[in-house]
This record gives sequence, structure tokens and C-alpha cells, in this order.
Amino acid sequence: RMADHDALKSFTDLYPENAEITLLAALSAVRSGDEALLAAVEPRLRRDARTVVSLIEMDAASGRWIVPEYIYGTARALGDEEHKARVERVELLRSQLGAPQPSPEYGVADIGSALKRIRTSLEPDEMEVH
Repeated sequence: RMADHDALKSFTDLYPENAEITLLAALSAVRSGDEALLAAVEPRLRRDARTVVSLIEMDAASGRWIVPEYIYGTARALGDEEHKARVERVELLRSQLGAPQPSPEYGVADIGSALKRIRTSLEPDEMEVH
């Protein structure tokens, strides 16, 4: 049923206390990019090593990077060597492949010059031959 995303969504409603269904639904949500489902099941997820490592590995495999940062923090805090190595591999991938970076923040004084740079980059080159 892991591949049946809609069925997993239904099962999470029918069996909200079932930790295994909740984990499968969260993994399916990450794989398919369903941020709404992930947000809905996330409070019910266990914070054990198996769960957090599975989530960040699915996040890396999907390339969507939608797992909340605090789950990465929980994964980083794991003590045993096996899970630590898996977390480090995901962190390396995340840094190399580029998890979404926050948008640059502009101060009010910077907005005018930023808009001017954008306008200049969008204007056709006057020397361009059509």
C-alpha cells in the first residue's frame, strides 16, 4: 500500500493512533511532495531513530526537501553509529544538492536598487539584432 498515496491518506483518518500507518503516510507525503499531509501526520509521528532517519532519507531520495528542520535536528542528535552515519550521508547530499535556501532578505533601502537590477536584466539588449 506504500505506493497508494490516496489509500494511505484514508488509513490515517481511519486509524489515527496507528504509528506504522502514520509513518507510511508521512513517507508517502514526502515522496509525493504532499506538504499538507505531512503537516497533518507530523504531530503524531514518533521521534525515534527509525522514524526520523527514514523521513530524512526519503526527503533526500525525493529531492523535495520538505521535512521540517527540527526533524533534521532530532536526527543529528542520534547517538548510535549506524544512524549517525546515515544522517551524515543525508546531510552531505543536502549540502551538495542544495536544499532550498531561504530567499534573500532586502531592507527597505535596498528595494529600489534591487528592482533596478532586475529591470536592467529583463530589458532586451539594445545592440541585439532581431
